[in-house]
Amino acid sequence: MKMKSIIIPTSPPHARMPPPRPPMIVCICHNINAAQIAELAERHPCTLEEVIDCTGAGTCCGKCQWRIQAALQEPPPAEFYEATACA
Repeated sequence: MKMKSIIIPTSPPHARMPPPRPPMIVCICHNINAAQIAELAERHPCTLEEVIDCTGAGTCCGKCQWRIQAALQEPPPAEFYEATACA
């Protein structure tokens, strides 16, 4: 008995792409992601202090404050450099 060959159609290239990644978590303590900070900044230009007040991000352990500033594309305050300077 002769076997028939089966042709399996391939999906178009865009269908094989992985799903988009979720936004990067900026503050793990309060589960705030970069998209939330960007959305806040689009509605109203924000400073680090305003994001902290609005979201609570950066108030628990404080380790994410530099990430919040990066998401806002704001330079860190002078105190940041003073606190991290090597003696």
